[in-house]
Amino acid sequence: MADIIASELKDIVRFSLELLGKAIEVEYGRKTYDLVEKIRLQFKSARKSSLENSLKTNAAVLEILSRFTPSQRFQVTHSFAVSLEIINACENAYRSSRLKSKAQSHLEHPGERITYVLTAHPTESRSPECIAIMTDITALLIKMIEERKPSYHEELLHLLLLALKTPVSRTQKPEVADEADYIYTTALRKDLILSMIDNLNEKRTVYLRSWVGGDKDGHPGINDKVMLESLQGSRKHLYAFALELLNNCERDSSLISPPKDSDKLTAKLKILKKALNVLQHVKVGDGAKLSLFKKNLKELDILYLKLIHTESPHLKKLKKLLLLFPGLVLPLELRESSQLIGQDVATAKGPIAGMLKAINSVSKGGNPLWYARALVISSTESSQHIVEAHLLMKKCMGKHGLPLVPLFESRNSLLNAEAILKETFQNKEILELCRKEWSAFFEVMLGYSDSAKENGSLLSRSLIREALYTIEKFLLSINITPIFFHGSGGSVARGGGSLDEQVSWWPLSARKIFKVTLQGEMVYRSFSMPEIFNSQLKKILLNSSKAQTLNTHPASQKNVLDFALKVSKKYQDLVFNTEFLEVVEKSTPYTYLNELKIGSRPSKRSQSLGIDTLRAIPWVLCWTQIRSLLPIWWGIGSSYAELTAEEKKQLQVAFKEDAFFSSFIKLLAFSLAKIDLSIWFSYLQNSKLSPQLITKYKKLFLEEYQLTISFIKSISGEDNILWFRPWLENSITLRSTMIHPLNMAQIVALKNSDAALLRESVTGIASGMLTTG
Repeated sequence: MADIIASELKDIVRFSLELLGKAIEVEYGRKTYDLVEKIRLQFKSARKSSLENSLKTNAAVLEILSRFTPSQRFQVTHSFAVSLEIINACENAYRSSRLKSKAQSHLEHPGERITYVLTAHPTESRSPECIAIMTDITALLIKMIEERKPSYHEELLHLLLLALKTPVSRTQKPEVADEADYIYTTALRKDLILSMIDNLNEKRTVYLRSWVGGDKDGHPGINDKVMLESLQGSRKHLYAFALELLNNCERDSSLISPPKDSDKLTAKLKILKKALNVLQHVKVGDGAKLSLFKKNLKELDILYLKLIHTESPHLKKLKKLLLLFPGLVLPLELRESSQLIGQDVATAKGPIAGMLKAINSVSKGGNPLWYARALVISSTESSQHIVEAHLLMKKCMGKHGLPLVPLFESRNSLLNAEAILKETFQNKEILELCRKEWSAFFEVMLGYSDSAKENGSLLSRSLIREALYTIEKFLLSINITPIFFHGSGGSVARGGGSLDEQVSWWPLSARKIFKVTLQGEMVYRSFSMPEIFNSQLKKILLNSSKAQTLNTHPASQKNVLDFALKVSKKYQDLVFNTEFLEVVEKSTPYTYLNELKIGSRPSKRSQSLGIDTLRAIPWVLCWTQIRSLLPIWWGIGSSYAELTAEEKKQLQVAFKEDAFFSSFIKLLAFSLAKIDLSIWFSYLQNSKLSPQLITKYKKLFLEEYQLTISFIKSISGEDNILWFRPWLENSITLRSTMIHPLNMAQIVALKNSDAALLRESVTGIASGMLTTG
């Protein structure tokens, strides 16, 4: 069956790419089409070649591209970027149609709670126009698959020609409003809201939150005005959905006889619609207006039931909508650094103070939690940081403020998380607040990106694992239920990866109340189709319900942590070395990050080059783009090679006993399979680095990579590093044929300071690798 499924997907990909070839010839002419085909075939023939032969192929393509005019280079680059977009559209369409056709098993697990916090750092790297066209292409491909015939040849060709006329990448840096609009138009579509309501009917709650407009930390463009504009953006979508439900109810009411009953309902509906009409704009006192609307809705609901003897399905949906979005907005989560919160306490006049006061004034007559759910305290390093946030909250909002959420992301804070919380809850005022106002729940956020940038991925996850269990044990001991908020991205280096591998080592508290960030392109991938949205939900519920007995072998835990510390030392020795930072500057897209137009947030904390000043996501972006993925694997192979035979045996035992270590090995293997050192070495060879440095780092990377491959095989006992998902190798190989040309185009763009070509290549590679960062 698996082979049949694969052949069906291959057929639709082959058909779509062949039609794209015709579109390229129509749009760009035969000469450009021949160039695209020549490059594609060169990389196809070089699949699974030796490193030396791959480097020769790269050099040959670079030589071809260097002879092109800038216009031709862009056309060729755009053609390959669109090809990868089409492959993604085919896979989404195929997956969606398969999910539709399969009998969906009933999901048990009532009472489960899932929260997605939608973020925009980075935002979706593709242009809004590209997203719109690819959405239409996906819908058309679904029709083709379901009807089992290519009956939409002309329509697909038309869309492909539009795609070739539209840059895949953004050409202008997005504002916060652009990022908010992307999130709301993606996640607040009618079909997805209905899906969330259906899940609520089955006593499964999927909440949406957003950082867009609320995440002040390191973002000079965020203030109270921008925050309110973001709330207004979601209000527009939810208002339209609510109005449609009331119009449907009004239509039903007009059919009722006798007329006096119809008139009663119509009169009540008129009052309710008037109450909804004044909610079109989020303003001061919005909470009171919402409270009146909810009161009128309750009265109409009672009258309808009295007259019709059953609930209106439209009013029922509206009530569910208000359970999911009680403020008729997508609630924000505010965030600011502990340092700036501390500075604001004395005067309560800084930007985050202004945002808290704005939430307070808007929510008058209602509840602040309708509009914002928390204040996340970035870089929490001591209990004093939490206490200062509490004091600022009281000054700005009074007694009924927002829950405080410490963010532990550095090595120091993760190691001391339990001690920080113990000292925090010695403050009787905060303890009472938690028990009474926060319903004895306390939320802790764990930062994967920054801790991985600082420590490498293995130690980062090891520290987070330790923090999860120590925090859970402490909070439960004082009768407080922990909520763990995982600040992870799509890539493995940012805490992402297969859901099974992500959650297999989490404690019960983290699996029972599932809360994660979804950034940029992950929002589109998770919310593109209701079937895909529900499939992801099903996976979460199934993983949450597993009666796992997680690792309780202290020796294995200690052995893994000791090994992670060795690996981290080698990682830090490399990335904190000024010589290596010169390599980063001259042979990656680092210095051109500001040209990428992928987010409203600054890509760097300062103009100086340093690991401390580079944001975690662009750091991962650099290594993803050049196909090296350094933060995930660096130091693992050489650290293992230095162990004694007994120490190696202990790690092999840990692989079998420890769910955490086993999951990391699989994520590591998946990442290694995506690495292509021939691409990274081509960047090095075409950089302005000295020949000595180029030779040194080629040798260094090759040795570490080979040692890490040996490590995977030794630990797992398998010859194939993808033994757990053998189909991935084929998928990676097929995509590489389309990604390699984009890497070569990017090298040319870096040489020529061609910003437009760089942006297009970055976005195309991100589409192929399925991650911006």
